[in-house]
Amino acid sequence: MDVLAFSGEIVKALAWPLVVVVLALLLRRPLSDLLPLLRRFQYRDLVVEFAQDVAVVREQVDRALPTPQERAQKTPVERMAERFAARRAGSIVGAAWRQVALSVYRLGEKQQIRLAGELWPSVAAIVAQLERQGTLKPDTASIIYQLGAIRNAAAHAESGALDDHSVREYVYAAARVVEHLDGVVVSPN
Repeated sequence: MDVLAFSGEIVKALAWPLVVVVLALLLRRPLSDLLPLLRRFQYRDLVVEFAQDVAVVREQVDRALPTPQERAQKTPVERMAERFAARRAGSIVGAAWRQVALSVYRLGEKQQIRLAGELWPSVAAIVAQLERQGTLKPDTASIIYQLGAIRNAAAHAESGALDDHSVREYVYAAARVVEHLDGVVVSPN
């Protein structure tokens, strides 16, 4: 093979990869503007449809829970989400979920929920019991289950996979649920 034929083969082999790199460089800004609109993220066998799931929960929260009262200040988790959502998304979602879980445990304690054979019952088990008792409406229980599922998916997502708008929406929905749970009036048994 002479130098000319060899050069021709090199050009053929590198043509498409070179075109892709040039297009990626030329379209870098439009592509980066589209990233926040990403609705689906896949990492190995895990598929997270975080933004879409959060939007559904937010809509359900707005529809099912009473309109929130004006608050003098935001919760610590809401303030954290405003400052660090992009860099610490998984931690912030986890912190918001912990607030929901604590409110569920407090309400379960107020209602004297005792689950046979469980030293430390799960949030889902307490929510199910509160729903059976009529303390929680089915739509509120459903929102709590969905928030837990989204939190679990977020905990396994790669860094940078969660957009900050969705993280803030999740935190808002969780804060509304906490406010609602903490305001539930316990009926005497």
